[in-house]
Amino acid sequence: MDIIQKDSLAHAEGDGVLKTTIMYNCYVSIPQLRKYMPLLQEHGLIEYSEKTRLYRTTEKGSLYRKAYDAVADALKPNNKRSRH
Repeated sequence: MDIIQKDSLAHAEGDGVLKTTIMYNCYVSIPQLRKYMPLLQEHGLIEYSEKTRLYRTTEKGSLYRKAYDAVADALKPNNKRSRH
């Protein structure tokens, strides 16, 4: 999954957000959002409430985002890791 999807997860944590909030915060177009949101739902990373019309990151989505951030941080060129 790419950065757009990871950022979508970050913006939808908590009580949930509208689709347009994700669109504006992640700098994606409506066609891109229509492509990515179903993928996030299919993988169980984000859920949509028909009642509230809000998207919310699932527990699996939060774990995915944290793991993604940890790997990205470890791969940074200036990351000072201890050598064994």
